[in-house]
Amino acid sequence: CYTQKLRLDKIIEYITEDAPVADIGTDHGYVPITLAGKGFISKLYACDINKGPLEMARKNASAVDLDDRIEFVLGNGFENLDLADIRYLIISGMGGETSCDIMDKAEKKITDNNIFIFQPATKPEVLRYWLLNNSYEILADDYVLENRKLYQIIIAKPGISQKYSLLEMFTGKNTLSPIYNDIREYYMKRFLKNLSVSNIKNPEYNIYRYLYNELKEGTLYG
Repeated sequence: CYTQKLRLDKIIEYITEDAPVADIGTDHGYVPITLAGKGFISKLYACDINKGPLEMARKNASAVDLDDRIEFVLGNGFENLDLADIRYLIISGMGGETSCDIMDKAEKKITDNNIFIFQPATKPEVLRYWLLNNSYEILADDYVLENRKLYQIIIAKPGISQKYSLLEMFTGKNTLSPIYNDIREYYMKRFLKNLSVSNIKNPEYNIYRYLYNELKEGTLYG
């Protein structure tokens, strides 16, 4: 019943220690239920802004006798969480702009102990720009190819921001990705599409032409 299993399993790979986890926009509750099933003893939070998905997550957890291991939190973003007590914070399946908005609203609650796992549904470049301009270190850029669609995963924590080129804002810095060719093809098509719909006098036209040529003339991370 979990249609996003590959993406969610990749997210779980980045939870490398038994420490408190909050899954924002938990939907069916796959991540906290899976972690509880693996024997995690730390606190697990399934969070959603809507009652329906939260009840579905509760039912799914109950079906495998794990509902007592998960705290179900109704709220917008991090508003009903104490981030000082949570190590991993997952924001998955939301647009890059929505992810930025959640982070903005939680600015005073975020601690140096927090690690954020993002899987932006759209505009990862907007999220990376926000992170790098708000004193976050990007720990990893990763990708999942699921149902012939490419999804990005970004791991970040408060720290010293790195330098990213304009192209890397879109693609990330993952030079070792096993789906390198898929990344290249995806962005070639995306930038070419933007070139075809942008007026040559529009400043964005030159940006997309530059990005397209970067991919066409060299390696993705050259």
